[in-house]
Amino acid sequence: MDGAQRDGTFFFCVLRSGSARVYLRTTPEVVFQRMQARARKEEDSVPLEYLKQIHEIHDDWLYRRTLFYLPAPVMIIDGDKSLEEMVPQFEKCKDRILNEQADGTTSPRIVLNTKA
Repeated sequence: MDGAQRDGTFFFCVLRSGSARVYLRTTPEVVFQRMQARARKEEDSVPLEYLKQIHEIHDDWLYRRTLFYLPAPVMIIDGDKSLEEMVPQFEKCKDRILNEQADGTTSPRIVLNTKA
C-alpha cells in the first residue's frame, strides 16, 4: 500500500467543466488530526481555524451548492471514515467516479491521482 493509500488521501482533477465533481467531505477536526499524525513540516503551521474556514467555503460550493454555479453533479464521499471504511466505499462508486466505459477504458474527463 503506497503512502497516499495509507493516508486515505485521494485527489481528483476535473479536466472539463462538464465533468462530475467528487467532494471528499471531511470535517476540519479530522483533517487537523490527520495532519498532526502525518507530522509533515509544511503542514505544521496550519491552524484549525483556517481548516474550518476553507471547509465552510467548500461546503457552500460543493455540498450546499450556494457559492458558485456547478454545471455538473457532485458525488459526496464521507472523508471522516477510516481508510478501512473508505476503500470499500470508493470501490463501490469507482466506476461512476472514473466514468468507466463498456470496454474497460476510462474517460479522460476525470483523472484519479493518489500521489501524496
